[in-house]
Amino acid sequence: MIMTKTKTTAKNKKNSSKKKLEQAPATWCFWVHYGPVLGNLADLEKALQTMSEEQFRYHANKSRNDFVPWVKEVLHDEELAQKLHGSKTKKSASKMVSAHLKAHYQ
Repeated sequence: MIMTKTKTTAKNKKNSSKKKLEQAPATWCFWVHYGPVLGNLADLEKALQTMSEEQFRYHANKSRNDFVPWVKEVLHDEELAQKLHGSKTKKSASKMVSAHLKAHYQ
């Protein structure tokens, strides 16, 4: 058997730096108000694209943003949690989650 060394390319390095998508334990899933149950960031991305403004405002308003502690404490993604903390609209939150998934997980 002949062993050869694989040449490291920028693409290989990029792929190796991707994170594994964290799955919430069943008891810590996010229950969207009158909506789906979310278990990971891909679920959150899809939910933000399809939920109503009323559903979004139930979870993210002037007094709180329920998505932030869930992303930070359950999914262990402090970087995205900090970004979502500043999000004022469903559209901006959706864009942040989609961009974050693309950059770090896919």
